[in-house]
Amino acid sequence: MSGGDFIVPARSWASIAAQAKLVRQGFGLSDTPFLPIIPLLEALPDIMPPFQFRVDDDANMVGVLGVTAPDGSYIALSESVYRRACENSPRDRFTAAHELGHLFLHRGTNGAVFQRVSDSRASVPVYKRSEPQANLFAAVILMPQKFIQLGDDPADLMETFGVSYEAATNRLETLAKKGI
Repeated sequence: MSGGDFIVPARSWASIAAQAKLVRQGFGLSDTPFLPIIPLLEALPDIMPPFQFRVDDDANMVGVLGVTAPDGSYIALSESVYRRACENSPRDRFTAAHELGHLFLHRGTNGAVFQRVSDSRASVPVYKRSEPQANLFAAVILMPQKFIQLGDDPADLMETFGVSYEAATNRLETLAKKGI
């Protein structure tokens, strides 16, 4: 997806988490805490032709970190995001996983049905918005619940999963709200 938040088909958080789990399983990464997101993205064209994974010049991305075609034909990351994700930068790993979320959650839906979410986002429930859906997918695929222990703090998740403090804190808060 490109250029902001869109209204998409409603999805439950449980169905998004299940999709992230299936993707990990499909790549044989169910028992691996640290997700090698860039090698995974680079492998997709061989597994899902005619899908393309592209790295575009920062100047061509016009301030966009990553983009996923609504038809699922490609994911493009800006060159700087790609480079930093290869170096395991937490924020850029999350960006790459977020775009992967758009691919698996939103591909195949005709782009014409997407409506841009206006500035009054409060009127559109989060479960019908593309960005929160992709963010949840990224959080779950990068930080599977099965590897999070009772008593873990953000620093534990940051070390185990290669994520930022913000992502680790959000994941722990989400699990706590579920009573997990």
